[in-house]
Amino acid sequence: MASIFDKVIVGINQGLNSVSESSKNLVEKAKINTQLQDFERERNLLLQNIGTLVYNLHASGELTVEKCSGMCLEVQRYNEQIASLQEQLKFLEKSVQTTTDGGVAPADGIRCSCGFVNKPDARFCAKCGQAMNIG
Repeated sequence: MASIFDKVIVGINQGLNSVSESSKNLVEKAKINTQLQDFERERNLLLQNIGTLVYNLHASGELTVEKCSGMCLEVQRYNEQIASLQEQLKFLEKSVQTTTDGGVAPADGIRCSCGFVNKPDARFCAKCGQAMNIG
């Protein structure tokens, strides 16, 4: 009987760890998405300002490349920050995999013969209780 309770406890602990990792991942992704939206909004505002500047300079006959180059460099900086944040999001999305039962497990986890993905240091499967073959 004790081994059944041990299996239940291991399963509950795995579930709690899985929820905790998933929650941390979601919070981090939300932070990055917020930053990403802020940078995109600022970049788009800057692009609108460049358009207005170009139009006004063209209308007045004073259009030169030098007058727009500073703003164009700033747009490039925003593009680089946006690309960096998008890479961070891709990394976070790859760092967590969905298990066969809909749970979440680390990408470097150990897959049991039952199909469940366990933590890398798991000695027993959190789903079926089978001993994991580690190294």
